[in-house]
Amino acid sequence: MKLLALNILASLSILMGNMSVVRADDQTASATISESKPAAIAPAKWSLGLGFGTGAITGSGDEEFSQGVSSSLQLGYRLSSRLRLQLDGEYTSFARFKLDPTKAQQQSAVTLGARWAPFEPDERPMFSHVNLAGVYLKGGLGVGHLIRTPYDTINPFSVDQGKWGGAVTAGLGWTPLRGPGYELGIEASDSVVLFKDEVRHNFGLNLMVNVDLF
Repeated sequence: MKLLALNILASLSILMGNMSVVRADDQTASATISESKPAAIAPAKWSLGLGFGTGAITGSGDEEFSQGVSSSLQLGYRLSSRLRLQLDGEYTSFARFKLDPTKAQQQSAVTLGARWAPFEPDERPMFSHVNLAGVYLKGGLGVGHLIRTPYDTINPFSVDQGKWGGAVTAGLGWTPLRGPGYELGIEASDSVVLFKDEVRHNFGLNLMVNVDLF
């Protein structure tokens, strides 16, 4: 009986030792897997936005407003998930100058301001809901410029350099298509330029693409 008891104790000791080894191996494997998981990537600070669409320039006096091609160039610096500083260029080009139909005109506004999203970022799948997290407002102060150029020449010296004035830009956008490092949506903007003798607007409705830089 003593011999049998000793054999049983020896077998239990070996079994417990094997279980300890297996447990240690499992813990080592778990630690290895945890260490192999990539660290969370911080969102990029700088972003670039490009937009193209349709726009218009308002007239003054006998001049009516004229339609043209709208474009937008935006450089942003992220301060938080909902707020970024933004350098904004809004351009309305190839609009007919109604008082002289042989000329086209362009009005542009370059402003420095902010872009703010009223809703927190939403991590749910893109098409599972109406993504209000992509709604944003923007505004800025800067300078505006109006030029006119003949249709029948590409000579840069024939461009009427027009005039300069202070500018205010405001806009509303929505980017429902969002993924890692990019946004796709629409934006409506209005840039008001205060020239010495008149006030003009250049409007834009653009398809926007925003990409993270670094």
